[in-house]
Amino acid sequence: AQAAGDEVDEVEQTEEQKPLEKTHANMASSNLAKVNEFVEEKEMNQARIAAAMQRVEDAQKKKQLEDEERARKLAAVVIDKADVALIASEFELTTEAAELALRANNGDAAATLLALLR
Repeated sequence: AQAAGDEVDEVEQTEEQKPLEKTHANMASSNLAKVNEFVEEKEMNQARIAAAMQRVEDAQKKKQLEDEERARKLAAVVIDKADVALIASEFELTTEAAELALRANNGDAAATLLALLR
């Protein structure tokens, strides 16, 4: 009779353990899903950061090329040294700043003077 009672207790314990096992399995599944979501979100964020950094790098390269092109165009402008001296003295500029102002105004001293007055 004792063995039959043990089997009943064993069956009851098994029946009681099943909801706990399901609860643990559900919790484990839920936790795994959360970890997967976190990893996926992290990977997406890394991809967004990489794309943003690429856009910044592309913009910097474009700006550098534009600056180099502008410098080449300005260097090609012929300027008169007397105009450089006049503008540098009148506006208390360095020679380099006066040359740049003249080149930006295509070597035209009058246009440069007006531009510097504005």
